[in-house]
Amino acid sequence: MSKKIRVGIFRTVYPIYSEVFITKQIKSCKNIEPVVICRDNISEVHGIKLVSVNGKFSRLIFTLVGYSKELFSNKIVNDIELLHAHFVQDAALILSLSYVLDKPMVVTCHGSDVTTTDYGLILNKRITDFRYLILRKMLKKKVTTFIVVSDFIRDLMVKKGFPKDKIVKHYIGVDTQLFVPGKEKKSGSKKSIISIARHTDVKGIDILLSAFSKVLEYYPDLSLIQVGDGTLTSDLRKQCVDLGIDGNVFFKGALEQVEIVKLMQESSALVLSSRKSKSGAEEAFGLALVEASACGIPVIGTRVGGIPEAVIDGETGFVVESENVEELASAIIKIINDDSQARLMGARGRDMVLNRFNIAEQSIKLEELYLNIINNHTLG
Repeated sequence: MSKKIRVGIFRTVYPIYSEVFITKQIKSCKNIEPVVICRDNISEVHGIKLVSVNGKFSRLIFTLVGYSKELFSNKIVNDIELLHAHFVQDAALILSLSYVLDKPMVVTCHGSDVTTTDYGLILNKRITDFRYLILRKMLKKKVTTFIVVSDFIRDLMVKKGFPKDKIVKHYIGVDTQLFVPGKEKKSGSKKSIISIARHTDVKGIDILLSAFSKVLEYYPDLSLIQVGDGTLTSDLRKQCVDLGIDGNVFFKGALEQVEIVKLMQESSALVLSSRKSKSGAEEAFGLALVEASACGIPVIGTRVGGIPEAVIDGETGFVVESENVEELASAIIKIINDDSQARLMGARGRDMVLNRFNIAEQSIKLEELYLNIINNHTLG
């Protein structure tokens, strides 16, 4: 690939701490010339060109009708060869731009954007959700390729009437040079498990806390490290107090990836106890699971959404039924109780990530997809 591909990556709000994977994907693609296009720019990202909408009124107009003079007349934006939107709501927001530029558009569907029911989207009362519902039929026709992050999302989108021939499964991948195993834990050292999840209903952290309280009956010195924040933080802290486990649970809030890696390396296992939420939202894949596997620790996930695709049950960790407190507690105890099994699961997990989810290899595949789409669009 001699010439770099000029790609416009769109995200309504950028960057968001819980979406570091978008920036990672951009920086891992060595053969593209990226420009991030966004409505709201939170902060600069080193090494990435960025074009945003300035002014509250301009942002409101853009949100309502999908038009921004700043974006539509920007030379950098007009020079792109392909648009890549993250989340279907974002695709609806830049649909007008894709028509004006007459460039192909790719959309990555990450999970809640397509798993949430129409009724759930309406209850969100967000303009971007309303725009998506109104423009969905047009999106199905205009978008060149819908990238999905798991077989689960692909099957769900087909059921929802998205063109099967436009859907491609592609894993974003894990930075296996950042997420690496730490030093071997000393025998008899204090153990901890880690949870990396936003404080929302779909993540099921309340289920994990209930299970953890049962595990403490056998391992009273065990710690639970929780990384994340959200609307349910106060409820979760109160639950810890009510269960009498607040001395063993440590809420760290949102952290940088380097800090997360260190905590993973020091932990005995990672747990993702997601559930299907009332709005219909489900976990599309569970990136934290494969990041933890890359760090060489066993993982536990629930049998919901695309999580089973991130865990080889019985080999890299365990998959348990969603909202089953007893089964989740039992899985945690199995790992804590058997160090040799935990090490073996961690080693298998690392191998799995290197073979299937290495971001360097996944990024090459994405660049090839970009190039094929651009060439076909030009020929068409």
